[in-house]
Amino acid sequence: MTTLERLQALLVKHNQVTHGDLVPAASLEALGLDSMDTIDLLFNIEDEFNITVPRDQAPLKTLQDVVDYIDRLVSEQHVQPAIEERGP
Repeated sequence: MTTLERLQALLVKHNQVTHGDLVPAASLEALGLDSMDTIDLLFNIEDEFNITVPRDQAPLKTLQDVVDYIDRLVSEQHVQPAIEERGP
């Protein structure tokens, strides 16, 4: 599943949003999410993607903003440690 598909599933499950409304350009406000719903969504995102969302996160207005933000955090937080070269 893509990040967008996983986000859509979270919104359908936890916010009773109709799947057909969940297009990348949809604003969170137009989907009926208020500030408390957005905070709940961020907690659900942390659980779903195994990431930590900073409390001073960037403004998220659309689903695409959220997808891009998740992808960036996953990339930053799931970096594989470099394999150390063994000496002789």
